[in-house]
Amino acid sequence: MRKAPLEGQVAIVTGGARGLGRAVAEVMAAAGAHVVICSRNAPQLDDVVAAIGARGGKALAYAADVADGGQVQD
Repeated sequence: MRKAPLEGQVAIVTGGARGLGRAVAEVMAAAGAHVVICSRNAPQLDDVVAAIGARGGKALAYAADVADGGQVQD
């Protein structure tokens, strides 16, 4: 069996709740990465995590505004 190209890697995707960020998160998860998805929109993040999980991927959501240094540090 062939190893997925990103197997064993962790990808952090900001703005991952919708649009291009969501697409990037889904593609990276499909390539084997464990994905941490960050966005200000928690309900949409949950949808992305569920969609990735339904395809066998691993994802974790973190609601934060990356423009706020304190939230990034947390």
